[in-house]
Amino acid sequence: MGNAYIEALAPELILTGAALVALIFGVFSGGRSGGLIFAVAAAGIAASAWAALQAAGSDTGALMGIQVGPMATYTRLIALAIGALLLLICWHLPGAADRGEFFGMILISLAGAMLTALADDLVLLLVALELVSMPIYILVVTGRSDPRAREAGVKYFFLGAMASAILAYGFSFLYGLAGTTAISAPHGGEGASVAQAMVVHSGNLFLVIGLVLSLFGLAFKVAAVPLHFYAADVYEGAAAPVTGMLGFAPKLAGFLALAKLLGIAGGNLPEVIFWLVWTLAAATMIVGNVLALLQSNVKRIRAYSSIAHSGYMLVALLVGPAIALDS
Repeated sequence: MGNAYIEALAPELILTGAALVALIFGVFSGGRSGGLIFAVAAAGIAASAWAALQAAGSDTGALMGIQVGPMATYTRLIALAIGALLLLICWHLPGAADRGEFFGMILISLAGAMLTALADDLVLLLVALELVSMPIYILVVTGRSDPRAREAGVKYFFLGAMASAILAYGFSFLYGLAGTTAISAPHGGEGASVAQAMVVHSGNLFLVIGLVLSLFGLAFKVAAVPLHFYAADVYEGAAAPVTGMLGFAPKLAGFLALAKLLGIAGGNLPEVIFWLVWTLAAATMIVGNVLALLQSNVKRIRAYSSIAHSGYMLVALLVGPAIALDS
């Protein structure tokens, strides 16, 4: 079983190992190994991509807490491809003393996004989402002396902590109702799961409360209305290449988590949740596009454009289970 987990999680382990090596070089080289740190990060992404391709063709079987399938493979390759581009774009950004920490945080955040796609357990999903967010709090302020960057980092951190608390509270309701943290594949292949609880207790008040809290916690990750208010300030305060990371990793992880929660319900999604997501999607599209017209700063325009696109993607998540049910 241990070897099976190592094989299944090999891309994430390689990426995390490369991040730790980059961090160690950054601490002990005194900023004199910038090229070596970049080479370590690039090699980690390349090795992780090779491991992801190897895992795509292997049968890992049913493992407790994770699922290695087409979605995981797709997410891994997309995350690694964008990560390679980010390394090239961000090469000039950090100072010599910050280069190890900067590239290490990028790799850890990418590993968290990849782990989100594999997570089939509420606890692991929550840990993966935090693994995506925590490094980005640091990236927003790294290498920046602008007071706006520090303000953006602090604001992003505290609001992110609030959203994580809301998400964890929502997951606790789902756990209490299902009696397990397994999302779709019961541990060991038998027993209860959150997916089963959604079918059996589709109208239960505690299920609705858990889903509402979870949706609002994840709405922060994807910058959906009404938890979008931080995005423009954080985008404006962060360095331009970091805004690319802000618009990719947290949103990828957030939408993966939303797809898991809404997808396992299928046609048994409570009506109030359906209309809540509908309202969030409509409000996010309208607010993002309208407020973008009022901006004069390019970064703030990008932020509101990102918010509007989150609304478009929420529509896809809303109709996805219904299309799968009818097909």
